[in-house]
Amino acid sequence: MFFGVREDQNNNVVFREADQMPTRLQQVFRRGLLNYMQGLKKRANHEILHGKKSGRVYMVRTATGRRKRHRSSAPGETHANLTGRLRKSLGWKVHGYERAEFGYGVASNAENVAPFYAPFLEFGTRRMLARPTLQNAIAKEEVEGHFDRAFDAEFR
Repeated sequence: MFFGVREDQNNNVVFREADQMPTRLQQVFRRGLLNYMQGLKKRANHEILHGKKSGRVYMVRTATGRRKRHRSSAPGETHANLTGRLRKSLGWKVHGYERAEFGYGVASNAENVAPFYAPFLEFGTRRMLARPTLQNAIAKEEVEGHFDRAFDAEFR
């Protein structure tokens, strides 16, 4: 009799864990998306600030009136940072456990709205080839590692 009670208790634990499994999986997917979006933003910022640029060099005036050299980006490279408005407008938003957004002006407040020229740099125009910052970040960031860490944290 004692053995039967113990078996029932173990079965109840197993059934309780099975009932909680969909919720736990949703949390894992949400955490994985969150990690991935953070990684994308970090990758894009790194590419903008520290990536090698091979465009032309020209002189620009700073806000204080001084002149400084600026190296622009070539077509296909991540855009070069001049004022920082475009880089500051980079954002991400996770919607539940199924969808996430990454781009300029996503999840931003009034002061970090995407500048009007964001699509022109990302996709190009008929007179200028694209400087695809978002596409480059997505191509270089590994997805699997972010979800693996989320699964390991939940199910270890």
